[in-house]
Amino acid sequence: MRTLALPELSPNLGPLGRRIRFFGAFVTVAICVWVLVRPQPYWAAILVAYAAIFSITVAPLVANDYFRLREPRGNPPDRTRINIGAPLSCLSAVLLIRALMDMNTVELTKAIFFGLLAGSMYALLLWVIVRRASFGIAALVGAFLGPAALLHTNAATLPAEGYMERGVVSKKYASSKPRRHIVVATMGPNQVELTVSQESFSSYAAGQDICTEVRSGAFGIRVRFIQVC
Repeated sequence: MRTLALPELSPNLGPLGRRIRFFGAFVTVAICVWVLVRPQPYWAAILVAYAAIFSITVAPLVANDYFRLREPRGNPPDRTRINIGAPLSCLSAVLLIRALMDMNTVELTKAIFFGLLAGSMYALLLWVIVRRASFGIAALVGAFLGPAALLHTNAATLPAEGYMERGVVSKKYASSKPRRHIVVATMGPNQVELTVSQESFSSYAAGQDICTEVRSGAFGIRVRFIQVC
């Protein structure tokens, strides 16, 4: 049974509630654009996004009846409660996109697996906290948030030094959705994709030697950093 929800209040947002809903939507969009388009300074943008997710998650503990995590059944639509599913999904999705774009993660499958486990626990907690909640929506948010949080935490705890690996550039390409510049290198028996900056992208050519430093974070997830050979 859900035991964390507080007693119901009068489900009437009123003028103040409508302002909070509008302001919350505006702030959510602003943070999502900041994180996705130009996250500078990087860790400030990332931490603000996680702080926003935390604030939205615990808000129903203060006034549960003013929030929902599901679409209302039937008509008319429920305009008396704030739907926190949209901002949580948006923030979690852009954090996951950012984590995948910015980190040359070696064991990505391992990171996604353990991230999904962590995300499932968050989804269960969210479903318990919010009285009017769909577990499917909570699970979707957790599936985005878990891997993103694990990758960012792992990156924040990387040591200053690692070990070097040397390879040869096979090819390079740029993608537009999302915007990334990729160098494909052969390192031993494996081919790895390395994300590089737009400024340095033109300096790589097929057949060129390339060196990477590999470091492991708190979760044992290895990340590559391109270094000068």
